Amino acid sequence: MTPSASPGTLSRTVIRGVGVIGGGQMVTQALTFALYIVLARLAPPHTFGTFAAASVLVTLSSLLVESGMSATLIHRRDRLEEATSTALAATATAGVLFSLLSLAAAPLIGWYFGSREIGEIALASSGTHLVTSLGVVPNALLQRNFAFARRTLVEPGAVIALGVGSVAGLLLGYGAWGLLLGAYASAVTRVSLLWMLCRWRPTLRHATFSMWRELSGYARHILAAEMLREGNRVTTTALIGRFIGTSSLGQYNFGARIATQTNALFVLTGASVLFPAFSRISHEEERFRLAFLRALRAICMIAIPASLVFLGIGEQFVVIALGERWRVAGHVLMALSFIGVGGALGSVGAEAFKAAGRPQLAWRAQALSLATTLAFVGILLPFGVVAVAVGTSASFVAVGVFAIDAARRVLGLRAADVFRELWPPVIAGLGGAGVSFAADHWLLHAASRATSVGLGLLVVELLLAVATYLVVLTVLAPGRLGDLTSALRGRP
Repeated sequence: MTPSASPGTLSRTVIRGVGVIGGGQMVTQALTFALYIVLARLAPPHTFGTFAAASVLVTLSSLLVESGMSATLIHRRDRLEEATSTALAATATAGVLFSLLSLAAAPLIGWYFGSREIGEIALASSGTHLVTSLGVVPNALLQRNFAFARRTLVEPGAVIALGVGSVAGLLLGYGAWGLLLGAYASAVTRVSLLWMLCRWRPTLRHATFSMWRELSGYARHILAAEMLREGNRVTTTALIGRFIGTSSLGQYNFGARIATQTNALFVLTGASVLFPAFSRISHEEERFRLAFLRALRAICMIAIPASLVFLGIGEQFVVIALGERWRVAGHVLMALSFIGVGGALGSVGAEAFKAAGRPQLAWRAQALSLATTLAFVGILLPFGVVAVAVGTSASFVAVGVFAIDAARRVLGLRAADVFRELWPPVIAGLGGAGVSFAADHWLLHAASRATSVGLGLLVVELLLAVATYLVVLTVLAPGRLGDLTSALRGRP
């Protein structure tokens, strides 16, 4: 059994991990956003909508391939060599299976969207499942072992490969096929880097059916949750692409990518560290409770305002960065600004109850997510993609509230303890967004200016939002900023 680290040692490890992974995420997100700007200038929304429609089942199938094994390996405490070898055999087998199933499903995807090209691209993308399956185990081992520095090399490399492949394909006139070329380049690069950095080599003779059954007992709950979560994306993509059009789907996807990438900078950084850290101390109840509240406070103070700021500057941000033809994506980004609130809550809550040995709560949260998405999107679809984005935000918030409430019940915390951590950053974030929105619409009008001037005015609006957030947060919760600074510096 893996021993629990001392409080000081684990705290230093977590803080170092947040710093290293946070830095890596910042590099990754900067590269990703730069790539979005280049791609948006090279192709129209229809091209991205076509690729999104063709890829509608790619992520879902990849989750089935992964089958919850990553979380299972991170959480596991004994017989690790047997478990890792078994997990590798299981995921590789699943990769082959779902590649074949994707081949069979491709004509149906083309028929549903009424496009032969979409069906052909879906057919060609089926091999990504096998490639992705080979990276599941090494990625889980890097996360389990707190190999923060090595993990930070993987995603930037994958983004660079995505950019090289996609840009080359678009410049050669391949359209959506060029985006597929980039996707394959990224997947192959990511898996190659994971194996190079993992420093583990499998011994497949250690793989056993009995271990697979044992791993599946925990993994099935995580798999169910991930399938339901991905069902939200598939449902939204399928409905927008079929009933509104691929151009609108391209607008929605670009707005959603910016919203989720910005949120991921903070939420994924925390999640990459929190689950293994929480798992190490899950048997120490009081220590677990305090760690949960500290993590909730830190992530919410950063992730919530970073997402809500797009409520004020989303439209002008997209128009200045991507061009006038992407204005609708800016409206989508504004409507999706609340996903940071739900995402922060859902991330901390899910990592906590998974570490506590209650993974079944994860699929219940995502079942709620799918139900609310179906309801909101079904009602709002006739009103366009921006209305659909509003429904998506509402679904994220509902799931986040459920997840954080479930976690606090598992840990034996009062609702007031959790609410005390949440309301100051939400109110302060809304205040910052309101000030930046008012400044733009009543005075600055950044999107209507020349690009260089508009960019400067956008920076002014962002600084106004940040300053307002800091002032309001200080008034509502004195000492909160100092606590965060001390935590990041490794002080108690």
